[in-house]
Amino acid sequence: MSLLIWQSKLAEVEASLPASARSTLRKDLRWTINDGAAFGLMVGLGETYLPAFVLAIGLGELAAGMIGSLPLFLGGVLQLISPYAIQLLQSHKRWIVLCSVLQALMFVPLIIAAILGKTTLTSVMLVASIYWASSLATGPAWNTWIGTIIPKPIRPRFFASRTRISQACVFTGFLAAGLFLEWANHHEKTLLAFAVLFTLSCVARLVSSFSLAMQSEPKPIPRSTNGHSLKEAFLETCRGPGGPSPDFSGDVSGSGAVVRTLLHSIHVQSTAAQL
Repeated sequence: MSLLIWQSKLAEVEASLPASARSTLRKDLRWTINDGAAFGLMVGLGETYLPAFVLAIGLGELAAGMIGSLPLFLGGVLQLISPYAIQLLQSHKRWIVLCSVLQALMFVPLIIAAILGKTTLTSVMLVASIYWASSLATGPAWNTWIGTIIPKPIRPRFFASRTRISQACVFTGFLAAGLFLEWANHHEKTLLAFAVLFTLSCVARLVSSFSLAMQSEPKPIPRSTNGHSLKEAFLETCRGPGGPSPDFSGDVSGSGAVVRTLLHSIHVQSTAAQL
């Protein structure tokens, strides 16, 4: 029944579009699903097991705990350059693809460390911080961009389907990686197994980046657009719960969303520390 409703809504939207726009919409929907699936695999295969890698390589339990918290906070701070980078590039899409490729490349130092069997806490923290910064920096920009691609009537059911697929890929990757690490541990090849998992995660994120690059950008940022300063964005955020509702045709810089993401990260870290 749900599938029939989705197909009906999609048919209604396509009926109101010219032939070229229908083809573009179909392509964008397909590549957006591919992006979500590949991103989910990256999370399940690699990102989830980063603290375990820190333990396996001998950096200790304290380092394993820090790798799951401190880089996330530092990444939240570093991502504040996102609004300025988007305005410089005059495109949400370019910034998102650039950040996603950078995130994929952050697995390369981890692969090398796993092969060599040694690394330093500073190196891992730096890599993880850049990893999280490139991930968080894409969030507000992606929300704005995807709103210009996916027509409003089909958004709820489309994103529900995309989320299910992405979460299924996260679970599949998580389960497969756990079984693989268990096997590798019995054969004393744990670090080599991490090198394999991080390689697969890197490939998955590059596939995700390619999927992002293949999508259209129907509404690039007008050159006359003026972004908000961090002070203005912060004041907007403080005026009410979550700040004013984002408008896809309004705050294209995403500054308010960036600040809200940072504040949420700080809150999460504070709560974790209390626990």
